[in-house]
Amino acid sequence: MDNRIGAVVARERKALGLTQEELAHRLGVTKAAVSKWELGQSMPDAALLPSIAAQFALSIDELFDWRAHLTDAEIETCARTAREKLAADASQGATYVRMRAREHRSCWKLLVRLASELLSAANHVAFGICLDAPDDVQAQERARETMCTLAEDARSLCEPVLDGCNDAELMADATRVCAASSVLTGKPTEAIARLTPLYQAQTHRVGTELASAQLAAGEQEEAAATLAACVTASALELTSLAGTLLTRAASATEVAAYVHAMEAIDRAFDLSHRSAPTLPAMHIAAATIMNTLGDDAATLELLERAAGEVCALGNGRIPENPLGNRVASNMLPAITDDEALAHMRESASYARYPEAARHMILDARLWGALARSPEYAALAKRLDAE
Repeated sequence: MDNRIGAVVARERKALGLTQEELAHRLGVTKAAVSKWELGQSMPDAALLPSIAAQFALSIDELFDWRAHLTDAEIETCARTAREKLAADASQGATYVRMRAREHRSCWKLLVRLASELLSAANHVAFGICLDAPDDVQAQERARETMCTLAEDARSLCEPVLDGCNDAELMADATRVCAASSVLTGKPTEAIARLTPLYQAQTHRVGTELASAQLAAGEQEEAAATLAACVTASALELTSLAGTLLTRAASATEVAAYVHAMEAIDRAFDLSHRSAPTLPAMHIAAATIMNTLGDDAATLELLERAAGEVCALGNGRIPENPLGNRVASNMLPAITDDEALAHMRESASYARYPEAARHMILDARLWGALARSPEYAALAKRLDAE
């Protein structure tokens, strides 16, 4: 028997300092009746519920210890239990999920979390189908039915979220679950329709899901373009992160590590020539830090690299990009020609950057004593000659 009402009555009675007999007198019942409620041996008559709730200034929902929205900790506990039950027995796990969803049907975050657990279980079954011996047709068919049922259950939990929730992040997560469910159940076109608006708003978050749906729908070229844009976005993010870390570097070793990372990312995906001239900017920034640290040799080396890159930008020369060329010949033909970045290459700031970088390198005030060295003079002469 559900003991939640009894537990609430006991808790609230004690909080008010009432005995069971005093509460019974207020409600017009026997002390034994109150005792049985609190022990979970019986439930109060339905007609008494409003009176009991009024005694403790609770709503009927609170009397039942029911809340529309669970805490994050409660949601995680529920999701963990669902995961364990689904792993042990998919059918029983799905029953547990449906029961929890019915109890808290307006807790959107819980519904999405439970849907994610169902989807994860469905993917696990799908992976098993790929590994199992293909000659056991009946076992394969049962597994497919289980996979589809779990996927459909996940979608059904998220549909109310999409209809009634106004939290953009939760709605995005619910959309992704619904789209993944559609792919698993053989409806990739439906998944594409769901994901495309999200992809257009936030490429890096749903690009891989959209590409998966496009591949399932036989849209090879569209999937390649989607993945190419995702790779570029991710590379730009990594470069930006490395640049932020570079500004906080406190030693020559740290500067060298971040420079190496940014060079690897930039040259792998040709970012300086496809989106923004990141390499010379990074080398000049690193040079200023090395100059502050008093490492003249490293500062000059970084300035020489920046000067060479500025000259290459000014002359329109694009260096070899082995990784880009290799990828271009395989599944991402759009990686080296992403037209989504064309507006960046054509911007006025991009066009002016080589000259701006040249002036930064030649600004002797930035480099202190180094600017009086023969090596710096040779570097300045080289830039003036270009």
